[in-house]
Amino acid sequence: MKKILFLSIFILLSLSACAKPLATAGNQTITQNDLNLQRKALQVSYQNTDMPEAVALGTMLRTCVMYEIMKSHGIPVTDDDLIAEERRIDENTKEPETLEKIKMVFASKRDYRRLYIYSVLVPRVFSYSFARYNSDVQKGVHDAAESYLQKAIAAQVDQTAALFDTSNSSVVLITAYPDKPWTVKAPDTLHPENDSSAPQEFALWSESDSEMCEWAERFYAEIIQDTDAPSLLQNIVELPSAYHVVYLKEKRDESALLESRQFVKKDSNEVFAEEAPKVPVIVHNKVLLNRMRETLPWSRSLINHP
Repeated sequence: MKKILFLSIFILLSLSACAKPLATAGNQTITQNDLNLQRKALQVSYQNTDMPEAVALGTMLRTCVMYEIMKSHGIPVTDDDLIAEERRIDENTKEPETLEKIKMVFASKRDYRRLYIYSVLVPRVFSYSFARYNSDVQKGVHDAAESYLQKAIAAQVDQTAALFDTSNSSVVLITAYPDKPWTVKAPDTLHPENDSSAPQEFALWSESDSEMCEWAERFYAEIIQDTDAPSLLQNIVELPSAYHVVYLKEKRDESALLESRQFVKKDSNEVFAEEAPKVPVIVHNKVLLNRMRETLPWSRSLINHP
């Protein structure tokens, strides 16, 4: 009887420990059970490569912080978003057997979505949508581009061209096409005698990027074709990695030559580094906290033990 009682107490304590908050980020909680499930799923995903507990927890916390940052700017990831992402993964996976094994790790579809699907979706939305295009986090860069545009608009005709001198490291030469990805040539490639290893002209996006290809087709038809050359475009042109103040230098039969003063946007790591300190993060397990600080440099300035 005593053995049964002891075993029952041990099981209850174990379940309680698994349900107890291991770490928090903003209003989100990660339990030991959450961490165990996610590690198992990642082990299946990475073909039996066991991710250290501290690294797995750090990755989960980083994802939670990304979510909190986006939510603070009015862009939360919703349950509907998770369901849509689950559907996308089901329809596009190249390894259906592995995906089924990952699903089997979780006791419920809810856990699968809130842990595994969440870990896939949130970083992608943060890096490729929020960090690139959110006007709040890119405000300083956008304001600099707007200031330069107004300076160019106010300049005399002969002065305008001088503002787009390709000897300026921030000016690039873009060839715009009506039906394929635009190409760019940076200043150092314009003077190959200075660097024989300078890269050649390269595409600003891939042909498989249907969203950008459609945008370029519209832009060419609605803006470039209706604008005389040479002339200054009156609005900032936004591309994924930079804002561009554009001088339409020359129109050709099947393309147009643009000189652009580019204002490079903050990348997702820069946005995270600026915004993350605003999110309170606590790790309750001191051993895991120390291991995280040893292996994940970004965590050292964000995570405080109570």
